[in-house]
Amino acid sequence: MKPGSDKRTDRESLLQFDQNTCLCAGAGSGKTSTLVKMYCALISGESSFKAPVALERIVAITFTEKAASEMKKRVRETTELRLKDAEDQAFWKEHLRKLEWAPIKTIHSFCAGIVREYPVETGVDPAFTVLDEYEAAEQLEKIVHDVVMKGLFEKDPVVKGLVYSYGFSRSQYVDGLKEFLQRLCRQVYSSGLGWQQINQMAEENHKKAEECLSIAVHELQEDCNTLGDILSTGEIKPSLKSYATLEALVQHFRTINDRWSGSTLLEKGGALVALRPFIKGRWPNAVSTLKKNLEKHLGELEEAYYQLLSRKQLDGLQHLLEQVTCRYENWKVQHGVLDFDDLQIKTRNVLRYNRSIRRKLKDRYTVIMIDEFQDTNQVQKEIVYYLSEDSRCESSASDNSVIRLHPRKLYVVGDPKQSIYCFRGADVTVFLEMQKELEREGIDGKNFSLCENFRSHKGLIAFFNLFFNSIKRDGKEHYEINFKEDDYQDYHREIADTGPCVELITMGTA
Repeated sequence: MKPGSDKRTDRESLLQFDQNTCLCAGAGSGKTSTLVKMYCALISGESSFKAPVALERIVAITFTEKAASEMKKRVRETTELRLKDAEDQAFWKEHLRKLEWAPIKTIHSFCAGIVREYPVETGVDPAFTVLDEYEAAEQLEKIVHDVVMKGLFEKDPVVKGLVYSYGFSRSQYVDGLKEFLQRLCRQVYSSGLGWQQINQMAEENHKKAEECLSIAVHELQEDCNTLGDILSTGEIKPSLKSYATLEALVQHFRTINDRWSGSTLLEKGGALVALRPFIKGRWPNAVSTLKKNLEKHLGELEEAYYQLLSRKQLDGLQHLLEQVTCRYENWKVQHGVLDFDDLQIKTRNVLRYNRSIRRKLKDRYTVIMIDEFQDTNQVQKEIVYYLSEDSRCESSASDNSVIRLHPRKLYVVGDPKQSIYCFRGADVTVFLEMQKELEREGIDGKNFSLCENFRSHKGLIAFFNLFFNSIKRDGKEHYEINFKEDDYQDYHREIADTGPCVELITMGTA
């Protein structure tokens, strides 16, 4: 909301935990403080539950171990303050005693607990150890190196072509094939998709590209024929500078049409790509709209054509990636280890396919709280949905598309403008899609915007409101964030105004 407008304060928002499927807080600063306040309201009985919620029945999931430690520390400090003035000393002493074992964890730590509790059901060695990020990256790099070297040693033409295109390994600031494969492998794992799904998606994308190319070729032919008709009527004077270019474009198109009439769609598409140089420059007003159409259809043709042209390379890359992931999986099984992605996927799978375990875990927890929800991924979202499912209308679906959430169980805090985009599999679209799902399904959820900023200087707040309102607008892609009215921040930091807070530095090129 805009500064000065009427809105709930953070404290008021926190206590509205009644009959809400989900509180999606598009937060500014102080998101962790929001989670701590809500947590303390729940355990003290000051929320709309009207009674204290036991520590062990509240799951608070944070993004990092540091954030989890910080949250426990702040809850402890608040509890100690309450203990000093409380009449029921035993109640608060018991809370302090149990706090160390309270489920305030990262998503990986939380999932590790579930996997250790159900090793047989999740199909793991009960004595498994967890690889840290560096160990996992080191082993993955070794496997990628071995797979690529094996392809080169066997003179595999696909591997040789990929090495020629990407280079073998990183050179200065450009990643090579090895680094590219490692990055793709991590993305495959964090997505939670199996190879059957990936292969199916690849085939669907190929068919879609063929359809797009067919439509683009047809549209481009229509555009060129229309331009030829306009030139033949004399509507455009031959004396104009651009006339020769337009005439050459039509002639070139007709030559291609005649020469490649019996060719495949891919061959004809490749020939039509050669029309690009003729569309440059300024055209007469009479055909300005036609020029825009040509540019649009040629762009669509080029995208579809190059995707189909690279099919062999993509299939080869996918085959290499499958070899890498298979070897990596086998190595982890042999050594009795799991990485962070395994913890999440195995937890998601046991919740998805084992209804008995899902019910037990749902009954165990009264409230699920998630911090930094803008940095979650699809697998993490499914875990949260399964644990927050309403037991009165359980779903037998194998995904989270039709899960009905419990009306007062899930509380998430996040700010899509602060997403770390793809780092550790973060997918900001999960946050955005969740809000749309709640609205579409008619779930009785609420979205509170935390607009009070207690961190930043007044001048910075004014600059951020103006700057981001101007650049984050009219985003067309599903991952783009549009600055809305509720994104405006209010200044609440008590500090003297010391002058300009933002400096524009321009850098010239030699």
